[in-house]
Amino acid sequence: MTQEYADSSFLLADKGLHDSDVIKATRGYAKRLFAEIAVRIVAFGVDMFLVLFLMLFLDDHVFRSTYFSDEFQMAAWVLLVAGYFTASWMSPLRATPTQWLFRMRVLHESGVPLSLRDASIRSVALIALAGFALFVLQRFFVEPGVWLKIVAVVLLLYVPSVTARRQGLHDFLARSVVVNVRSLRSDADERAMRDFLAEKDPAVRQSSRPPIYKMLIDAVVLAIPVYVVTMGIEVAHQKNMYARTAYAMDEAREMQVLFASWFETTGSWPTTEE
Repeated sequence: MTQEYADSSFLLADKGLHDSDVIKATRGYAKRLFAEIAVRIVAFGVDMFLVLFLMLFLDDHVFRSTYFSDEFQMAAWVLLVAGYFTASWMSPLRATPTQWLFRMRVLHESGVPLSLRDASIRSVALIALAGFALFVLQRFFVEPGVWLKIVAVVLLLYVPSVTARRQGLHDFLARSVVVNVRSLRSDADERAMRDFLAEKDPAVRQSSRPPIYKMLIDAVVLAIPVYVVTMGIEVAHQKNMYARTAYAMDEAREMQVLFASWFETTGSWPTTEE
C-alpha cells in the first residue's frame, strides 16, 4: 500500500472535501481495505455447506443412535454453527476456513482481534439474520408474491453496501469489520488500518462510502442468490404439495377398492354403525 493511501484520512481532515484527489484516495483505500459484500456472501454460503455436512455426519452417527429430542437436536445444531464461527474468528487466522481462502479477516472496528464476547455476539447475530431472511423467504409475505419477498431480504442484507466500513447489522452489534488481508502486508499497513479505523472525522466516513454505481451493482449481486434461494424454496414447496396430493389420491383409491370389495361381499355399503 502506498503512503498516499495510508495517509489519506489525515490528508482529508486537513484539506477538507474540496480536494477531489484526497476524496478519491480515501475511497480507494476503503475499497482495498474492506471485503466486498459479494465475496462475503459466497464465503458465508460455503461455510454453511461445511457446517451442514458436519451436522449431517453428527445426525447419522450420533443423534440417530441416541434418544435426544428434536428440541435438543435443534439447540445442538445452533450451538454447533455458533461455535464454528466463534472459534474461527477467535483463531489465529481471525477468519473461517473459507474466509481465509478468500483472504479475509474479521477484526474489531478498532483494528484489534475480536474478543470472545464480540465473536459470540457476531456469530449469534449472523445466524439470527440468516434465519430471519430464510423465514421471510419461506413464510412471510406469501400473498403479495415472490418479488416482494426478494426485495425485503435484499434490503435486509444490503446494509454493508451503503455503510462506510461495509458493516452489516451483525457487524454493528459486534462492532466488527471484515478486511482484506492483501491490504495488510506489513506492520505499516496494520498501523495505517488502525489509524484509518480510528478516524472520527465525518468527512472521512462520508468519503469512505462506496459510489452510487457500486451500490447498484451490489443490489443486483445480492438479488441473484436471494432469487435462487427463493426459487428453490418455491420448488421444494411445490414438490411437497404434489407429494401430499399424490399420497392422498393413493389413499382415496385404496379406500375406493375396499368399499367396492365390501359391497360385493355384503351387498351394502359400510356404515359407521357396522
